[in-house]
Amino acid sequence: MNEWYLLMFDILLTKKNGDTLDTDSKVEAEARCRRRTVETGEQLKQAREGTLRHFTDEQIDNLAIRWSTEFQLAHEASIAYELFPQHVPEGAPISDSALSSIFALRKKLEAAVAEWATIHDAVPEQGSSDWIKLIDECLDEYLVSNPALPGDWKGVLKDRGFDDQALEQRSVKIVKRPHKVDERKRLSSLYHDFCKNPGSIDKGTIEEYYTAVRRFINLHEDMDVTQITRSHAEEFRNALQLLPSRPPNAVRKLPLQEQVQWVENHEKKKIGQAAINKNLLGMKRTLEYGFWETAVFEDRFWYNPFDGFSKKPGKAKDPVRPFTDTQLKTIFTRQHFKIKSVQKFWIPILLLYTGTRLDEISPLTVALTLYFMPHQLC
Repeated sequence: MNEWYLLMFDILLTKKNGDTLDTDSKVEAEARCRRRTVETGEQLKQAREGTLRHFTDEQIDNLAIRWSTEFQLAHEASIAYELFPQHVPEGAPISDSALSSIFALRKKLEAAVAEWATIHDAVPEQGSSDWIKLIDECLDEYLVSNPALPGDWKGVLKDRGFDDQALEQRSVKIVKRPHKVDERKRLSSLYHDFCKNPGSIDKGTIEEYYTAVRRFINLHEDMDVTQITRSHAEEFRNALQLLPSRPPNAVRKLPLQEQVQWVENHEKKKIGQAAINKNLLGMKRTLEYGFWETAVFEDRFWYNPFDGFSKKPGKAKDPVRPFTDTQLKTIFTRQHFKIKSVQKFWIPILLLYTGTRLDEISPLTVALTLYFMPHQLC
């Protein structure tokens, strides 16, 4: 029997899959059941691929904190010596470790964690998904908790009788925190998945959501969707309020910040509340899809950061007036309405007789149209 097949039973028999759905609403229960199904499917896929995690995030965090605390106690003297070799006498670390106490590379830190793991129980297997997560968390603890890194050692040595004014810290190379994002959790990936499974949302609306997603990425980069907060949503809303209304096509293609700069330089009219709401809704629906239809959001108590930012549009200060009969006759006279292409002939006529907008009618194809025979009077 395959190892992943045994893991399947472990997944299906976990307490999480026996929990209550915490609701008396049939509609919400169905949605949560669907989400549980997606989560279980994702776990089974990870079991087949060997990427299934056995430790919770909290367990990994606790192990990282424990390693960081023990590492600092064991290497306190050697850290001071490596930073201030001209002032501090070399001190032997409390442990027998021959490793350097200041890491310039991630693999050096991983080696220190691996040595620590040999004398501790309940530690992830090296090379596993949990191990990689543990190294990431240990790196965070090392960079945040180690006093050698933010330059606090001068204060520590001053308390021990050293002249802090005479201390000259040696320049050392320190490992940097990697900025890694699971590709499945990127906003662009979630949106593309949304496009493939739009449910009852029509194709045109999904394409409109792309504008919102693209603008958000322009402002905040292609973020991990689980890290998007209300602060990000607020900044996005504030930036939308500064966008130009109906700018030239060349300006429309620019990144969001450059469009804002353009409208400031040209003193043009800004977009209305209805357009802002449409962008906010695009982001809100995309994140909702990620929560209810995928396993991207692991927090079951997640709330949508875009809730509450939309406002009811006010009356337009300068509403667009309809064309008069005289204006329409002038537009469609032979002198002005000349056939240069099939599109330029039919689109204005369809706009006139249907009342649709240009962006609504342009994507239509022949396959999307229906022909009705006119009524005949006998």
